[in-house]
Amino acid sequence: MFRKPRVDLNIPFTKFRRRPSAAFRELDAEPVYLPVLDVMVISKSKKRLRTFALLDTGAGVTIFGTQHAEDLGIDWRDCPDIDVIGHPGIDTAKGAYPILGHNGFFENFEVRFKNRRFTIRLV
Repeated sequence: MFRKPRVDLNIPFTKFRRRPSAAFRELDAEPVYLPVLDVMVISKSKKRLRTFALLDTGAGVTIFGTQHAEDLGIDWRDCPDIDVIGHPGIDTAKGAYPILGHNGFFENFEVRFKNRRFTIRLV
């Protein structure tokens, strides 16, 4: 019987510089901290892909783009289409991070956000 390995990790948020915005100039100098994880994905054919992905508590599913599928040897044209609400034109092949959502990620872990400390705890 397969047993999931025990996980107990504290992971710091990743610090980013904000993009300048005419609407929010007062925030331009302040950094933004996001829950971006360094993840390893292993395909059924045992190909490995290491990438960064954004934890998104509002995402119902986990989404990786077409370039990631190709890197893993997956023909993404054979994958089912899904409707993604709130992310128009999302395609991580264009440089956005993959999204770690409820189905495919959160369902496998207890995730604790410690916003004051800018950390995530995965249990």
